[in-house]
Amino acid sequence: DPFPDGLVQVAANNGGTISEGVALWNAQTTPALTSLAAGASVELELTARIANPMEDRRELINQARLSATDAVAVDSDDPNTQLADDPTSITVRSQTTLVVEKSDESIGDADYAPGTQVRYRIRIGAGGTQRARGLVVTDVLPDGVTFVSSEPAAQANGQTLTWSATQAPGLGNLSPGNEESLTITVRIDERALSGAVIANQVRVAGETHNGDILSNDPDTVEVDDPTVFIVGGNPDITVVKTVEE
Repeated sequence: DPFPDGLVQVAANNGGTISEGVALWNAQTTPALTSLAAGASVELELTARIANPMEDRRELINQARLSATDAVAVDSDDPNTQLADDPTSITVRSQTTLVVEKSDESIGDADYAPGTQVRYRIRIGAGGTQRARGLVVTDVLPDGVTFVSSEPAAQANGQTLTWSATQAPGLGNLSPGNEESLTITVRIDERALSGAVIANQVRVAGETHNGDILSNDPDTVEVDDPTVFIVGGNPDITVVKTVEE
């Protein structure tokens, strides 16, 4: 029984052996095969795990062959179909999950002051049972900041930054458990008003998941929320409570 690529931890019961992608039972390993009377049967079982990751809808096809002395070889039949002597086939159902996070930090001594720089960090982590393929990351920078640089270098069109496998090869085929990191440096406009809220969110498209995925700010409890900073930094608030008789 030559089993298909994509199966791991393969084992054969009833004395069967596994070698170079083939499960083998014979009279030496399985005495019941020495002589099989008319109407009698013997059950042989092959167990395996589907490799992880694996692309969705991949078909795994398997067919065993029985040969005997002075008899014509017989191929196995899938009893769940109406076709005769057809291989047994399973269709793998995999899915891609992505975690997209975007954080920010002020560069310099004056936190988020007009004219200073801010660095965004984007982390894209893959999970699930299928590689994330053909990822495209798009970041439309908000009003109030100007693009300075990115690593790796993005394709820049005005305030719109884009990364694909061309700019960041890891985005072409990201395996579960792996991640890709991108950074952006922007400058806060000199005329930005103190207290202005600057919100930004990344969008990730791909070939192996449905719809676009929005980035999440890991520093907040909200889910899938934009990354926000306040020009001039967060104000210091002091609360004083007194008691008068």
